[in-house]
Amino acid sequence: MLGLFYTLFKGAWMPSLGAGEVEVDLLTVIIAFIHAFRGPGPAGLFAFCQGAFVDTFSGGAPGVFTSLYLLVFAAILVGCRFLDLQAVKGQILIALLAVILRKGLFLVMIPLFSAEAMVPLSAWAAALVSAGVTCLACPVFFAFFQRFVLAAGIVPGKTAGEEV
Repeated sequence: MLGLFYTLFKGAWMPSLGAGEVEVDLLTVIIAFIHAFRGPGPAGLFAFCQGAFVDTFSGGAPGVFTSLYLLVFAAILVGCRFLDLQAVKGQILIALLAVILRKGLFLVMIPLFSAEAMVPLSAWAAALVSAGVTCLACPVFFAFFQRFVLAAGIVPGKTAGEEV
């Protein structure tokens, strides 16, 4: 629900608030959090559904954002083989990797869909700054989400139908 609200808020109100290209990629953080506390299955499902939701409302080529968020999930999955997503260092490095891959691939794809589109150097700089901001904010969001999940009485690693 948070991912859907964030997507709608970002698309509808962020441009009018003067938010530029630098942002915290909250969806990447949410995918990483779900992977850390629920496992790869629910995280992959969330990434797919969130990508499909963004594709539905973006008006762009179908499947672009679904592919990008599945790439984020794959980056998190591979990153977890080498780093601990429960540790702050792992959260920072995995989020950095995932955001750089998503934003980089998106910027590479823009000219493929429009022959007249040019990606300025400032877009690449903004993507790197966004990756830096997201990776530094990731442990803060993890702590917030973890407190929320524990306050709600949700046991990490358990699905809704399982007994505690």
